[in-house]
Amino acid sequence: MAVKNEFILTDSEQVKQLISFLEVCTDSFVWAYDTGNQTFSISNEVLAILDLPSTNFTGAVRYLSKLIDEEDVLNFLHDVKLISAGHKIPNSHVYRAFDKHGRNVVIKLHENLFTIEEKSGKVVIGCIDIIDASDRLKLSESNPESYMKKMYEEGFKKHNYVSGFMMDVSIDNFFEINDRLGIAAAGKIMDITSTVCRRHRRNGTEVFMTSSRNFVLMNLEGGTADDVRRIFCEISQELEEIQKLGKYELVFTVSAGGIAFFKDTSPFPELVKKLAYSLETAKKSGLHKLSLYDAVQYKSYLGRLELQNNLQSSVNNDFKGFRLYYQPVINARRLLSGEKVKFSDCVIGAEALLRWENGDGKLFGAEKIIPILEESELILPVGKWILQTAFRQCMEWNKKFPEFHMSVNLSHIQIKRGMIIQDVYNALQESGVNPENIILEITESGQMDTNVIQNAFDELAGMKLKIDIDDFGTGYSNLRYIQNLHANTLKLDYTFIHRAVNECEKDKKIIEYITNMAHALGMSVCMEGIESDSDLDKLGYMLPDKFQGFLFGRPVNAEIFERENLPLIK
Repeated sequence: MAVKNEFILTDSEQVKQLISFLEVCTDSFVWAYDTGNQTFSISNEVLAILDLPSTNFTGAVRYLSKLIDEEDVLNFLHDVKLISAGHKIPNSHVYRAFDKHGRNVVIKLHENLFTIEEKSGKVVIGCIDIIDASDRLKLSESNPESYMKKMYEEGFKKHNYVSGFMMDVSIDNFFEINDRLGIAAAGKIMDITSTVCRRHRRNGTEVFMTSSRNFVLMNLEGGTADDVRRIFCEISQELEEIQKLGKYELVFTVSAGGIAFFKDTSPFPELVKKLAYSLETAKKSGLHKLSLYDAVQYKSYLGRLELQNNLQSSVNNDFKGFRLYYQPVINARRLLSGEKVKFSDCVIGAEALLRWENGDGKLFGAEKIIPILEESELILPVGKWILQTAFRQCMEWNKKFPEFHMSVNLSHIQIKRGMIIQDVYNALQESGVNPENIILEITESGQMDTNVIQNAFDELAGMKLKIDIDDFGTGYSNLRYIQNLHANTLKLDYTFIHRAVNECEKDKKIIEYITNMAHALGMSVCMEGIESDSDLDKLGYMLPDKFQGFLFGRPVNAEIFERENLPLIK
């Protein structure tokens, strides 16, 4: 439709004449935006379609944002920033919107803009089309994801299955680039990536720009995984060549997730989830990577996701399902003294170990649930529950056995992101346990050598709690923090122990040196993973201070632990 109405945005006769000329040269709606006073003008005919206050009004961004679908508002605001700064938008952009009757329409913003400098600021002139939602697929070269779904469903109807591929191309660290270089540079990178992706629309491949500013290439004409690999390689190489020609003014990479399907009957949302998982896998494996969908890995991922949801429900349900099991800690010196003693005679404490029981009675060990708790940061509330439960249990056992100690594991997440000092203090106050009977264990890792952790352990040591370094020998083995953390005991990792007792003389020598070093520094040594009398024979000459392992007892609940161990403590 030709736009005939006069604009009253500015007094500039030049602007009026230009708009009058454009109105008879296009069937699109011509608009003008004064960036200085945020005044917006458009044809009177638009008022019959969109719920605008008039043909000329201020507060343009506020009014127009109300019309845009919430999923597209961020894209719209980003483009307004580009326009206000006088930059060309990367592509002809489309926004899902609602007309004045609440019906779905699509607003297409043309990329070609005309700018005039006025006293009040820039006056930007452009065109839009307002299209019925049923005509979406005609809109742009990089179509929004809703159009992708429609195309998929139309392709599915032809055979009741689809064959081809999808590839989700994402600019690495895009939001960081936007913050560091600005929206103009980010927009240029988007434009370059969009153009390169669209150049690979061969053999029926279409390109769609998603609300997260990614580009999805979809082929429903029988494309294969090899096509995905080839296209990603070609896109990466072309982007590198463009950056080289531009003398690396802009430097960026892309990662992608891909999925190939053959006579697949999956609904569109299911494929999108698999594609998102593949992209996430690529991002986690490093920048500038392609990850193809792996059904086995995805099944494992869904299992982890389900387990995380169940753990979250347990936390919200007063920690229902969480359990603490206890494994005995043995006085190695007494056991090796030559006295005729039973293992149970040498029990001096216990290590509290986390377990979780699902609704079907299946018990999950720490190796299964701790990584998920740490990744989701559920370890923060669960860690507080562990401290409270273990401290209370230690206090109960101390009523009969005052010297009995309890070891409790801490996650570096608790120390770096939680309120570990307050949590420990509250657990001590609530339980009334003697802090000298509590040992806090932290696994040695690259996370340990930080001021936050150093300061936390200074305070904990000041509260008279003991500090043990767990799994020593498998991580960074930084000798400096052994002293800085006020460590009382080095616990040698069971895998390290296993190699030594299985005739690895090198590992045995290393264990011997570590033991001697710890003793020279006034620290104790605990050897974990002792499973046989043979292990004792091979390691006993090193004179460690403590033992742990299945030879002395497996982790059990408090009732069984008390029945099997505590009555025999002397």
